[in-house]
Amino acid sequence: MNKLNNFLVLNKCIKIFLGILLFGSIFKVNAQDRIPFDRGVDYILADVDVTGKISFNKQTVVTFAGLEKGQKITVPGEQIANAIKKLGKLGLFSDIDFYVNRTSNDSIWLELHINELPKLA
Repeated sequence: MNKLNNFLVLNKCIKIFLGILLFGSIFKVNAQDRIPFDRGVDYILADVDVTGKISFNKQTVVTFAGLEKGQKITVPGEQIANAIKKLGKLGLFSDIDFYVNRTSNDSIWLELHINELPKLA
């Protein structure tokens, strides 16, 4: 009876190990499906929607980021990375995130989500 119990436990452990191995390999395949940073897609920037906790004018934030409507950008690419760096160097924001809201043909609509750092009174 003890050998049967040990066999069942070993069998269950093997199934769990194989399940974890399979689960991990699925995630590895999905990670490889992402577009590499150096092989982005070119778009025309249709609009940037600024969201988050900010007191600045939204157009001012977009201008500080170095982005403008009609600009050719590559996603993923240097323009987005540079925009994040420019906003970060200002020292005014705690979170700076870009999201793709939608794409249509060669146009892209982005969301810039930022949170302003608290100001000392």
